[in-house]
Amino acid sequence: MNFHDGQTDLREYLSKHISAKTKEASGVPIVLLTCMDSRYPQRILETMDSLGLQGKYDQLILAGASLGVVHKKEWQQTFLDQLGFALEHHHVSEVFILDHRDCGAYKYFLGV
Repeated sequence: MNFHDGQTDLREYLSKHISAKTKEASGVPIVLLTCMDSRYPQRILETMDSLGLQGKYDQLILAGASLGVVHKKEWQQTFLDQLGFALEHHHVSEVFILDHRDCGAYKYFLGV
């Protein structure tokens, strides 16, 4: 999914993939893994709020999101530790990984 095209794409994607059961669940049923790119935190916050998910998700942030997890062992361990904590303490039922194509980490790790 190419989110740099706008917030609508992100909202559409999440609307289609976050189940009604998850939206109605108590606690914090969602974990988002996102990139640290400064263009996206506000979009993500606004989108999640517009979907009625305020306070229903934990957000884990790493440069490159999933790419950082794959390319840096230390970041992979951080992600797994944080995910484990969220699973144990927030009873998370869904994990979403929000990568984007115009990511500086892709240039850094992959040279593209």
